[in-house]
This record gives sequence, C-alpha cells and structure tokens, in this order.
Amino acid sequence: MVLFQSEHNYTACLAGPVQCVNAQARAGRALHMYWPNHEDDKPSSEEAPVTMKRPRKILLDCGANVASSVQLFRETYPDGQDFIIHSFEIDERLAPFFAPYPNHVLHCPTGVSNKDVGMNVKAAHKLVETIAAHSSRMPVTLFLYGDFVETFPELVTEWAKTFTIGMRESQPFPLGQFTMQASPWIRTGLVSAIERLREVDIQTAYYLPEKVTDTVRNEAKSLGLRIIQPTARFPPTDEKWLLTVANYFKNRDVERVPKALRVITQQLDNKGGIVSLDSDHPDSYMSSVFLMDYLVEKSGYNLVSIVGCLE
Repeated sequence: MVLFQSEHNYTACLAGPVQCVNAQARAGRALHMYWPNHEDDKPSSEEAPVTMKRPRKILLDCGANVASSVQLFRETYPDGQDFIIHSFEIDERLAPFFAPYPNHVLHCPTGVSNKDVGMNVKAAHKLVETIAAHSSRMPVTLFLYGDFVETFPELVTEWAKTFTIGMRESQPFPLGQFTMQASPWIRTGLVSAIERLREVDIQTAYYLPEKVTDTVRNEAKSLGLRIIQPTARFPPTDEKWLLTVANYFKNRDVERVPKALRVITQQLDNKGGIVSLDSDHPDSYMSSVFLMDYLVEKSGYNLVSIVGCLE
C-alpha cells in the first residue's frame, strides 16, 4: 500500500486492482481505512466505517492462445480467483483450453478470416471500379476464385454485368503448390469453382491457372475449360522479369509506375497478347490508368475481348 499525504487529506491506494479511499483528517483522530477483502482492517463499532462499494475485478486477456495467461493469473496473482476474466482469441478451436476455469468468459471474434478467399476484396474493388470508369470501356475478364464468389456473390453478380467472368481454382494455394497435387484434387478444386459460379448463374469456359502442367491441362479439358495463358503478367512470374528490390521496390511509387509499364510492354514484345494484373498487388491499381492510356493511345494494339483474342 502506498500512502500519499497532502495538507489535510490522505489518499490510500493499493497496488494492483485500484481501490482508493479519501478521508478528511481530523485533529486527534486516527484515519481508518476499510478494505472489503481484509476482515482485520474493519473499523471498530465505535467508529463509522467509510462507505464503499466493492469494485468488480475484471482482467482482459487479449491473444489468449491456450489459456496460459489465465492459468498464470489464477495461480500467482493475489486474489486472482476473484477476478472475472474476459479472454479474446480468434481461433475458436482453442476454446476447450478455457473450459477448466470458472468466472471466465471467452470471446472468439473474427478479426481476420482464417480462410483466404483469393482476392483482397477492397483492393479488387478499387482496381475493378477504376478500370470500369476508364473512358475506353476496355474489354476485361475477371478471373475469380470459387471461395471469393461464395463470399461475395452480390459483388460478383454486379461485376458480371460489365465484365466477362473467368475462374481460378476453389481457393488460392502457396505459389506452385496447386499444380503439384494429384489429379483428383486438382479436379475437385476446378469443379468447386465451377459450382460456386453456377450458384450465381454464371457459366464460364475460361480458366487461368498459375502454371500449366499436363495434369492441369487434362483436367481442364475434361471439364470443358479453355486455359488462359497471359502473355504479360503483373507482377511477372517469369524469372526473366521478376521484380526485385534493386530493379523495382527501392523506388518511390511515382517512379515505379513507368517501371511497371515497361516490364509489361517488354513481355508483350510488340506481338500483342493477354495482359494480366494481380489485384492483390497495390501497384496494379496504381499503374492501371496509365496502362490503359498507353494501350489505347500509344501501343498500336487493337483491343479486343478474350473471345476475340482467342480466335
């Protein structure tokens, strides 16, 4: 306990859960402090006790994990059993770890979804709306993961009014992992994406794989899908054009725009083809208007839909 004294006023404070009593000092009379948790500290019957409501004791346990903080607090903190503990843990699968502790409330909010739906919806919306607003009304195809379609059906339906819709797999995989799977799993991923699109009344024949292998080609063909292989990707996936700190990321954003355009045009190599922008890369949005201006005004290319490109 720490006691602070002013000229005629005393304030007593306990370390830990804060409980304070202010009492006016009187000449010739001792100052009595009554702490509800300590029976020995009660004032005698001759003196009126200081009126005080017992405070609720609450511990907020953030990032609760496997209840290790709850256990440590209950076992080692003075009067720790008297506290109501509110634990916050995103992964609801860890809930059983908290079952042994009374006077406890577990909260499992969805801070970040534990399922990657393949596109950051905010970034995708920015890019798609920017392209849609361009005066060229450029023909564009949006390739969507099945999980994204399931999560944002209304958004996809709205996009389908303006753009051609293509597909990826059911969900994203770490780079290079999907194409290494056995054919039944690859087929499952493709069928799942087809079904999610069908549920919003969209049927597509266009499939954009990360990489084309014999297995991917065979499974796509068996499902009546046309594989799309971009001529130019941003960000590039070909080792020849990969972005590095030295050749790209060390530059400011205004300096990266012309570099992004250059790497796209170099991949096209004056032959034309399909240009692919990854909406999850912020520079796709930053460069999109300049890219469209270039393609429309200076490239000399005839801009056609994906159907016309494949003819």
